[in-house]
Amino acid sequence: MQRLLAAATLVAASLSQTVYADDAPMLGFGEGQWGAGLALLKPNGGIINETAIQNGAVRVTDSQSWSAKLVLERHYYAVNSAKDGCATDGWLGACLGLFVGVGLGDQQILDMVGGGLMIGAGRVAGTTDPTARQHNFGIGVGRMFRVKSLGDGISAGAPLPAGETEIRHKFRDTNVLFLLYSYSLPQ
Repeated sequence: MQRLLAAATLVAASLSQTVYADDAPMLGFGEGQWGAGLALLKPNGGIINETAIQNGAVRVTDSQSWSAKLVLERHYYAVNSAKDGCATDGWLGACLGLFVGVGLGDQQILDMVGGGLMIGAGRVAGTTDPTARQHNFGIGVGRMFRVKSLGDGISAGAPLPAGETEIRHKFRDTNVLFLLYSYSLPQ
């Protein structure tokens, strides 16, 4: 996670110092757009779905190291006012920017928040924002809420603590890395 944040800082610093042929620096970010999409999440420690006691030891019988989630996000692409468009327009017409998003859950309405770097492609017709893009691809970090895990003092592969007869679980918040695809919603 620290490497991703360091990379984001370097990209942001290099974009803020970009100077073009006419010496007009990039001014900031565009109007921003809403997007809806799908994220693939990698929670720290995984997600436990089911456990059982087999041969006297606690066993995790069903778990996930990746999970998919519907996401609503807001993204902002870097703008160069001198070019009246994306600061990175010369590169296949793609825009580079930032996003924040929330994951929609089945047990609770919002069960993930995060943000990161985004690349957008495919201009949106009929908008005044020169940075508007239809297809958005992102990589980010965030926080996932109420992830099921083994209770305190209980370990997979070990016997239950003395005096206990059932496997206890707890719900915890955990860090996640995720990949995101979103489609820009009509303005």
